[in-house]
Amino acid sequence: MGHQISAYKISDKKKEVASIGRSGFSPHGIEMYLALNCIEFYAGSNGIGAEREFTKEQPYAAMDYFEDVEELDYERAFISACLDNIGEMRLY
Repeated sequence: MGHQISAYKISDKKKEVASIGRSGFSPHGIEMYLALNCIEFYAGSNGIGAEREFTKEQPYAAMDYFEDVEELDYERAFISACLDNIGEMRLY
């Protein structure tokens, strides 16, 4: 059980640009779903196995959500990698 989220450019679904994993028992497993406003993909100890496209603005909003909370360094690194490969992206 756990949360494994990967980001790909829409134009190249084979090239992963970022990936993050959190244990199903981590109290921070929900944070990425909240930051990206896709709580419907959260299913408690894991995700629902679905995908969604995000606009360029959504990762910037997620960075604002994470601010400087030390416990969310992994989430910030994931979003930062997404921003380094900016463009509309698809997360799985």
